[in-house]
Amino acid sequence: MEAMIIIAALIGIVLLDAGYRIALCLTRWTPSLVLGLFAGWLADRYGAQALQAVWVGALAALITKRVRLFDLLL
Repeated sequence: MEAMIIIAALIGIVLLDAGYRIALCLTRWTPSLVLGLFAGWLADRYGAQALQAVWVGALAALITKRVRLFDLLL
């Protein structure tokens, strides 16, 4: 019975740690994702096809992430 309690506690610790890491990842990516979504929406709004708008949004998000990473390193 004690082993089951220890296993449940370890599973809880692992889940809390995973949730914490996911929250940190989303916090770091939020500005890039917002800008990518905005760029994709603008591309769609101004006549781009759906797939082209997705590519514009994805590229904007990745470029923003790299620029922010470069700024943090300086």
